Amino acid sequence: MPADGTAALRRWRAAFPEQPAYDGRHLALVPTVFDRLDPGLCRALVHRGWWLGGAALAAYHPELLPDDVSSLRPPQR
Repeated sequence: MPADGTAALRRWRAAFPEQPAYDGRHLALVPTVFDRLDPGLCRALVHRGWWLGGAALAAYHPELLPDDVSSLRPPQR
C-alpha cells in the first residue's frame, strides 16, 4: 500500500500503523501452515491480513469504511 495513497488510506495508516514483521521476519515471506507455526506468529499473520484488507478498502473503496476508522477493532496480536 503506497504511503502517499488516498486520504482514506492515510487515515487508515494513522489509526492502525502497519506491522509487517514478527520476530524479525517479514510476514509476507512466512509460509502459512498454521498448525506448525508459533501461536504468536499465527496471530501476527491474521492481524496482517486484517490490516491489508482494511488498507485495500481505504485505498480503492473508501466509501465502504466508516468515516472514523478508529471505531473498528483489530484482531488481538
